[in-house]
Amino acid sequence: MVNSWGSPGASFTDSDIQVSAGLTLVAGSLTMVDATHYTATVTADDGFTGTGTVSLAAGSYTDAALNLGLAGSDT
Repeated sequence: MVNSWGSPGASFTDSDIQVSAGLTLVAGSLTMVDATHYTATVTADDGFTGTGTVSLAAGSYTDAALNLGLAGSDT
């Protein structure tokens, strides 16, 4: 999944990413592509069925100007 939620800056870490029940964020998989894009690997748990969601809470990171980040999600 590739998505952007503003320009997260150095404060953005994998602990800022929430995944729904049945999904797991692969530790250490968060990689910066450019100033506004990151990638991370999310896997479904064995036996999972349904739709998973990956999200960021509002204010969970700051951008380079120290503005609080926006919320966002993807399914």
